[in-house]
Amino acid sequence: MSKKWTSAAIILILLAFIGYIIFDVALRKDVTPTSAVTSEAPEPADEWIVTKIFEPGRGPLNAVGVSDDGNILLGGESFIACYDKDLALKWELKAEMPVTAVTASGSNVFAAIQGTILVLDQNGEKTEEWGPFEDNAIITSIAANRDYVAYADAANRTVYVLDNNGAVKYIIGKSEESFVIPSLFFDVDLGNDNILYVANTGKRRIEKRNIDGSILGFYGEPGIEPENFCGCCNPAHFALIPGGFVTAEKGINRIKILDQ
Repeated sequence: MSKKWTSAAIILILLAFIGYIIFDVALRKDVTPTSAVTSEAPEPADEWIVTKIFEPGRGPLNAVGVSDDGNILLGGESFIACYDKDLALKWELKAEMPVTAVTASGSNVFAAIQGTILVLDQNGEKTEEWGPFEDNAIITSIAANRDYVAYADAANRTVYVLDNNGAVKYIIGKSEESFVIPSLFFDVDLGNDNILYVANTGKRRIEKRNIDGSILGFYGEPGIEPENFCGCCNPAHFALIPGGFVTAEKGINRIKILDQ
Protein backbone atom coordinates (compact mmCIF):
# COMPACT_ATOMS: atom_id res chain seq x y z
CA MET A 1 0.00 0.00 0.00
CA SER A 2 1.39 3.47 -0.92
CA LYS A 3 2.11 6.12 1.66
CA LYS A 4 -0.77 8.17 0.21
CA TRP A 5 -3.32 5.39 0.80
CA THR A 6 -1.83 4.62 4.24
CA SER A 7 -2.19 8.24 5.32
CA ALA A 8 -5.77 8.34 4.01
CA ALA A 9 -6.66 5.18 5.94
CA ILE A 10 -5.22 6.57 9.17
CA ILE A 11 -7.17 9.81 8.73
CA LEU A 12 -10.41 7.89 8.17
CA ILE A 13 -9.84 5.81 11.31
CA LEU A 14 -9.14 8.94 13.37
CA LEU A 15 -12.25 10.67 12.01
CA ALA A 16 -14.38 7.62 12.84
CA PHE A 17 -12.95 7.47 16.38
CA ILE A 18 -13.55 11.20 16.92
CA GLY A 19 -17.09 10.81 15.59
CA TYR A 20 -17.74 7.96 18.05
CA ILE A 21 -16.45 10.05 20.96
CA ILE A 22 -18.72 12.96 20.01
CA PHE A 23 -21.71 10.59 19.65
CA ASP A 24 -20.95 8.89 22.97
CA VAL A 25 -20.53 12.14 24.88
CA ALA A 26 -23.75 13.50 23.40
CA LEU A 27 -25.74 10.49 24.64
CA ARG A 28 -24.05 9.93 27.98
CA LYS A 29 -25.79 11.23 31.09
CA ASP A 30 -23.46 13.23 33.31
CA VAL A 31 -23.76 12.07 36.92
CA THR A 32 -21.50 13.73 39.48
CA PRO A 33 -21.31 13.45 43.27
CA THR A 34 -23.07 16.83 43.57
CA SER A 35 -26.05 15.89 41.40
CA ALA A 36 -29.11 13.80 42.19
CA VAL A 37 -30.96 11.99 39.44
CA THR A 38 -34.62 11.48 40.31
CA SER A 39 -36.02 10.00 37.09
CA GLU A 40 -37.87 6.72 37.47
CA ALA A 41 -37.27 3.57 35.47
CA PRO A 42 -39.98 2.39 33.07
CA GLU A 43 -41.83 -0.81 33.89
CA PRO A 44 -40.31 -3.28 33.41
CA ALA A 45 -36.92 -1.64 33.85
CA ASP A 46 -34.17 -2.73 31.51
CA GLU A 47 -31.42 -0.82 33.25
CA TRP A 48 -30.53 0.57 36.66
CA ILE A 49 -31.54 4.18 37.31
CA VAL A 50 -29.58 6.30 39.79
CA THR A 51 -32.03 7.96 42.16
CA LYS A 52 -29.58 9.45 44.66
CA ILE A 53 -25.84 9.82 45.04
CA PHE A 54 -24.25 10.14 48.46
CA GLU A 55 -20.64 11.23 48.80
CA PRO A 56 -19.36 11.09 52.41
CA GLY A 57 -16.24 13.05 51.44
CA ARG A 58 -13.96 11.23 53.85
CA GLY A 59 -11.64 9.46 51.43
CA PRO A 60 -11.83 6.12 49.60
CA LEU A 61 -14.65 3.80 50.65
CA ASN A 62 -14.01 0.05 51.13
CA ALA A 63 -17.06 -1.41 52.86
CA VAL A 64 -20.78 -0.80 53.34
CA GLY A 65 -23.19 -2.38 55.79
CA VAL A 66 -26.71 -1.86 57.09
CA SER A 67 -27.78 -2.36 60.70
CA ASP A 68 -31.03 -3.97 61.86
CA ASP A 69 -32.60 -0.54 62.40
CA GLY A 70 -31.59 0.73 58.96
CA ASN A 71 -28.49 2.72 59.84
CA ILE A 72 -25.85 2.76 57.11
CA LEU A 73 -22.32 1.75 58.10
CA LEU A 74 -19.29 2.82 56.09
CA GLY A 75 -15.69 1.65 56.31
CA GLY A 76 -12.94 3.53 54.51
CA GLU A 77 -9.20 3.88 54.29
CA SER A 78 -9.05 5.73 57.60
CA PHE A 79 -12.53 5.83 59.13
CA ILE A 80 -15.64 3.98 60.30
CA ALA A 81 -18.87 5.96 60.17
CA CYS A 82 -22.57 5.50 60.85
CA TYR A 83 -25.37 7.41 59.10
CA ASP A 84 -29.09 7.28 59.74
CA LYS A 85 -31.74 6.53 57.09
CA ASP A 86 -31.71 10.17 55.97
CA LEU A 87 -27.91 10.06 55.53
CA ALA A 88 -27.23 12.28 58.53
CA LEU A 89 -23.98 11.44 60.32
CA LYS A 90 -24.54 9.76 63.71
CA TRP A 91 -20.92 9.02 64.63
CA GLU A 92 -17.49 8.56 63.15
CA LEU A 93 -14.35 6.80 64.39
CA LYS A 94 -10.86 7.35 63.02
CA ALA A 95 -9.12 4.13 61.92
CA GLU A 96 -5.36 3.74 61.83
CA MET A 97 -5.53 1.23 58.95
CA PRO A 98 -8.01 0.59 56.11
CA VAL A 99 -11.34 -0.91 57.14
CA THR A 100 -12.04 -3.86 54.83
CA ALA A 101 -15.46 -5.06 56.06
CA VAL A 102 -18.24 -3.83 58.35
CA THR A 103 -21.52 -5.20 59.67
CA ALA A 104 -23.85 -4.95 62.66
CA SER A 105 -25.98 -7.18 64.84
CA GLY A 106 -28.11 -5.98 67.71
CA SER A 107 -26.31 -3.12 69.43
CA ASN A 108 -22.86 -4.14 68.17
CA VAL A 109 -20.96 -2.99 65.10
CA PHE A 110 -18.14 -5.21 63.81
CA ALA A 111 -15.40 -3.70 61.66
CA ALA A 112 -12.47 -5.59 60.15
CA ILE A 113 -9.02 -4.02 59.91
CA GLN A 114 -6.74 -6.43 58.04
CA GLY A 115 -6.84 -9.48 60.35
CA THR A 116 -8.42 -7.84 63.40
CA ILE A 117 -12.06 -7.25 64.31
CA LEU A 118 -13.09 -4.14 66.22
CA VAL A 119 -16.30 -4.38 68.26
CA LEU A 120 -18.09 -1.04 68.66
CA ASP A 121 -21.23 -0.08 70.54
CA GLN A 122 -24.17 1.79 69.01
CA ASN A 123 -22.41 5.10 69.74
CA GLY A 124 -19.24 4.13 67.89
CA GLU A 125 -17.15 3.52 71.01
CA LYS A 126 -14.75 0.57 70.84
CA THR A 127 -15.58 -2.06 73.45
CA GLU A 128 -13.42 -4.99 72.32
CA GLU A 129 -10.78 -6.03 69.80
CA TRP A 130 -10.56 -9.63 68.52
CA GLY A 131 -7.65 -11.28 66.75
CA PRO A 132 -5.64 -11.54 64.69
CA PHE A 133 -6.49 -15.24 64.49
CA GLU A 134 -4.10 -16.21 61.67
CA ASP A 135 -0.90 -14.75 60.24
CA ASN A 136 -1.17 -12.48 57.18
CA ALA A 137 -4.96 -12.53 57.30
CA ILE A 138 -7.00 -10.25 55.02
CA ILE A 139 -10.64 -10.11 56.10
CA THR A 140 -12.79 -9.28 53.08
CA SER A 141 -16.25 -9.88 54.56
CA ILE A 142 -17.89 -10.14 57.96
CA ALA A 143 -21.38 -11.21 59.04
CA ALA A 144 -23.12 -11.55 62.40
CA ASN A 145 -26.33 -12.70 64.05
CA ARG A 146 -27.42 -13.12 67.66
CA ASP A 147 -25.22 -16.21 68.19
CA TYR A 148 -22.17 -15.97 65.94
CA VAL A 149 -19.81 -13.73 64.02
CA ALA A 150 -18.38 -15.13 60.79
CA TYR A 151 -15.66 -13.63 58.65
CA ALA A 152 -13.96 -14.53 55.37
CA ASP A 153 -10.15 -14.43 55.18
CA ALA A 154 -9.21 -14.27 51.49
CA ALA A 155 -5.47 -14.52 52.11
CA ASN A 156 -5.80 -17.88 53.89
CA ARG A 157 -8.97 -19.02 52.02
CA THR A 158 -10.82 -19.75 55.25
CA VAL A 159 -14.01 -18.75 57.02
CA TYR A 160 -13.82 -18.32 60.79
CA VAL A 161 -16.90 -18.65 63.00
CA LEU A 162 -16.68 -16.95 66.41
CA ASP A 163 -19.08 -16.82 69.31
CA ASN A 164 -20.29 -13.53 70.77
CA ASN A 165 -17.23 -13.37 73.02
CA GLY A 166 -14.80 -13.62 70.11
CA ALA A 167 -13.79 -17.23 70.76
CA VAL A 168 -13.17 -19.39 67.68
CA LYS A 169 -15.82 -22.10 67.27
CA TYR A 170 -15.16 -23.34 63.73
CA ILE A 171 -12.55 -22.89 61.01
CA ILE A 172 -13.91 -23.71 57.55
CA GLY A 173 -11.88 -24.31 54.42
CA LYS A 174 -8.93 -26.33 55.68
CA SER A 175 -10.56 -29.70 55.01
CA GLU A 176 -11.53 -31.44 51.77
CA GLU A 177 -14.36 -28.91 51.27
CA SER A 178 -11.87 -26.13 50.55
CA PHE A 179 -12.45 -22.77 48.88
CA VAL A 180 -10.92 -21.69 45.57
CA ILE A 181 -10.19 -17.97 45.97
CA PRO A 182 -8.10 -16.54 43.08
CA SER A 183 -8.17 -12.93 44.34
CA LEU A 184 -9.37 -10.72 47.18
CA PHE A 185 -13.07 -11.29 46.51
CA PHE A 186 -14.49 -13.57 49.20
CA ASP A 187 -17.91 -12.84 50.71
CA VAL A 188 -19.76 -14.51 53.56
CA ASP A 189 -23.20 -13.99 55.10
CA LEU A 190 -25.00 -15.56 58.02
CA GLY A 191 -28.71 -16.18 58.39
CA ASN A 192 -30.66 -15.97 61.63
CA ASP A 193 -31.05 -19.75 61.41
CA ASN A 194 -27.23 -20.12 61.70
CA ILE A 195 -26.85 -21.15 58.07
CA LEU A 196 -23.71 -19.84 56.37
CA TYR A 197 -23.59 -18.63 52.78
CA VAL A 198 -20.12 -18.35 51.24
CA ALA A 199 -19.02 -17.15 47.79
CA ASN A 200 -16.62 -19.79 46.47
CA THR A 201 -15.52 -17.45 43.69
CA GLY A 202 -13.06 -19.77 41.93
CA LYS A 203 -15.91 -22.24 41.44
CA ARG A 204 -18.33 -19.42 40.53
CA ARG A 205 -20.97 -20.30 43.06
CA ILE A 206 -22.52 -19.50 46.44
CA GLU A 207 -22.36 -22.36 48.90
CA LYS A 208 -24.89 -23.06 51.64
CA ARG A 209 -23.26 -24.58 54.72
CA ASN A 210 -24.07 -25.52 58.28
CA ILE A 211 -22.45 -23.41 60.95
CA ASP A 212 -19.75 -26.07 61.35
CA GLY A 213 -18.89 -25.80 57.66
CA SER A 214 -20.50 -28.95 56.30
CA ILE A 215 -21.87 -28.18 52.87
CA LEU A 216 -25.61 -28.37 52.23
CA GLY A 217 -25.74 -27.26 48.61
CA PHE A 218 -24.78 -24.48 46.26
CA TYR A 219 -26.09 -22.15 43.58
CA GLY A 220 -24.25 -21.13 40.40
CA GLU A 221 -21.81 -22.57 37.88
CA PRO A 222 -19.33 -21.19 35.33
CA GLY A 223 -20.86 -19.83 32.14
CA ILE A 224 -21.93 -16.76 30.21
CA GLU A 225 -25.69 -17.19 30.54
CA PRO A 226 -27.58 -14.82 32.89
CA GLU A 227 -28.06 -17.57 35.47
CA ASN A 228 -24.32 -18.36 35.52
CA PHE A 229 -21.23 -16.57 36.79
CA CYS A 230 -18.36 -15.82 34.42
CA GLY A 231 -14.81 -14.62 35.00
CA CYS A 232 -12.35 -15.80 37.61
CA CYS A 233 -13.85 -14.38 40.82
CA ASN A 234 -17.63 -14.24 40.85
CA PRO A 235 -19.93 -13.54 42.51
CA ALA A 236 -17.65 -10.83 43.86
CA HIS A 237 -20.25 -9.73 46.41
CA PHE A 238 -23.61 -10.91 47.70
CA ALA A 239 -26.00 -10.16 50.53
CA LEU A 240 -28.95 -11.92 52.13
CA ILE A 241 -32.29 -10.15 51.80
CA PRO A 242 -35.78 -11.21 52.96
CA GLY A 243 -36.81 -14.14 50.79
CA GLY A 244 -33.50 -14.59 49.00
CA PHE A 245 -30.27 -12.78 48.24
CA VAL A 246 -28.61 -10.35 45.83
CA THR A 247 -25.37 -10.91 43.91
CA ALA A 248 -22.98 -8.48 42.22
CA GLU A 249 -20.26 -9.42 39.78
CA LYS A 250 -16.89 -7.99 38.80
CA GLY A 251 -16.02 -7.61 35.14
CA ILE A 252 -19.70 -7.42 34.17
CA ASN A 253 -22.18 -4.74 35.20
CA ARG A 254 -24.83 -7.11 36.49
CA ILE A 255 -26.82 -7.53 39.69
CA LYS A 256 -29.06 -10.55 40.28
CA ILE A 257 -31.96 -10.71 42.73
CA LEU A 258 -32.56 -14.36 43.61
CA ASP A 259 -35.21 -16.15 45.62
CA GLN A 260 -34.46 -18.83 48.18
